Amino acid sequence: MKTEVLRKYEKIKHLKLVLENGFVYTDISFKINEDNLVEFVDRSGDTITIEPYFIMLVSEIKSGEENEFK
Repeated sequence: MKTEVLRKYEKIKHLKLVLENGFVYTDISFKINEDNLVEFVDRSGDTITIEPYFIMLVSEIKSGEENEFK
């Protein structure tokens, strides 16, 4: 996914990310670091860094939708 598209979601607190390999991260918030990589903390507390091209889908989780994505 293009970095310009991802920047629109950078300040949103509750996101869902779907990666090219099928991994899904829900209820995250990410930032784009100085190397233009997407960086966030997963549920176990590990910092994950991903190339933007590896993200297939990003969407905002609105109130009441949490169970849809788990």
